[in-house]
Amino acid sequence: MIHPDKRMLGAQLFGRIDPYVFSGVWAKNKIMSLSEAYFPPLYVDGQLYEFDHLNPFQLVVPSKLARKDLVVDIKFTNHCFSYGDEDTDADEGVLFDQNGKRRLFCPDRYELSLELPGILEAMNSAPVKVRQTTARRNWSHVIQVDNDELPYDGPYYVFFELKRASREDGDDLKLTVESAYHEKEGYDPPRLLGRMGFQLLCGKVYLKQPVSTKR
Repeated sequence: MIHPDKRMLGAQLFGRIDPYVFSGVWAKNKIMSLSEAYFPPLYVDGQLYEFDHLNPFQLVVPSKLARKDLVVDIKFTNHCFSYGDEDTDADEGVLFDQNGKRRLFCPDRYELSLELPGILEAMNSAPVKVRQTTARRNWSHVIQVDNDELPYDGPYYVFFELKRASREDGDDLKLTVESAYHEKEGYDPPRLLGRMGFQLLCGKVYLKQPVSTKR
């Protein structure tokens, strides 16, 4: 069961689904796939992992502030299914991110990443709020994981950057999911600032309005 900000907005991997959010979501909010095999398949320990679920797609966000439906181009980075690796000699599951930094495939992050498209879709609901990070350039959506089939419970953090698209892009906004990971025991949670409705945030970014939140 997932409940972002204690609301029942979930993905099936985690348990129950809120019918208000997940009834016909793929058609309801006009999610459109844009490409195939954005990340190539990966063999780790003899198992094939595929990443079609993380292909780029578009989400149509209704914005009262902008007085139009905003087309949001969504892409992911491999941080959603890998972790930083600078010290090991591993030769399997090795990846390099967009900045050329070495990373290792993470089965736990991969398992959670299977639901990221649904989580992004669920954000496109008027009650859903996201939190600004202390860097003030990106945002986090926090989901509570509670499922007996998973080896961990607790917060799952989805970090994203949202920018206005250029005129020639053919869409209105660019959203990049920069990372997504569950909170580990012994590690401090990320420091986050105030909340803002996701749909309101989209409207403000599109109109180039200030988006700073209170601490």
